[in-house]
Amino acid sequence: MIDPTQFNIDFNKIRETSYKGVRRTEAFLGLGLNAANDPSFRNYELIDISPIHLVPSNVLEETIDHFKTEFGRWIVACGLRELIETFALFLDHTHNACLVMASHKKQITFDDATVWQPAFHYKGIKDKLDTFESRFDVKTNHPEHINRVQRVRNCLTHRHGIVGKQDCDDGDELILKWIGFDIFIETPTGKTIDLARIIHDAA
Repeated sequence: MIDPTQFNIDFNKIRETSYKGVRRTEAFLGLGLNAANDPSFRNYELIDISPIHLVPSNVLEETIDHFKTEFGRWIVACGLRELIETFALFLDHTHNACLVMASHKKQITFDDATVWQPAFHYKGIKDKLDTFESRFDVKTNHPEHINRVQRVRNCLTHRHGIVGKQDCDDGDELILKWIGFDIFIETPTGKTIDLARIIHDAA
């Protein structure tokens, strides 16, 4: 925390924290999944990087295919981790800014702010969002989407893709949802033309 009598909050810099995480995820997912899906890419050995080799150098082609399939899943899990941890960092910075403003306006004491910020850092995403809502009346429109992304990531990284009862909603399924949008033209006859596909094909 900083002295509440003198502060400078750069909201653009705080926002850039989350944007950077999204850009990193997109680029790294592209590199990883393109390698995993490229049938000509078969080099899995660390011959020029490490003197320690625990995986045989003469595995069957079917085994390499299995490596690549699992690598693709691993890359997706790493991408979700990047998004979640970057979003958590964004929330940390935003929470700190809110504490500085609240203490400056004498809504909370500076001592409280000094204690609350470190405690907030160690909370999970769901608890961070709940704290924002209860403490500052700040909330996202779809917190369940963010929480489900974290649950999917937990399944992939902690349980090798197995969905446990604790991951499910009211039923026996874990349903992942997110907000998106479609760009299309509808002709007078009712036919729809996907503009996103046209832009992608022309790129």
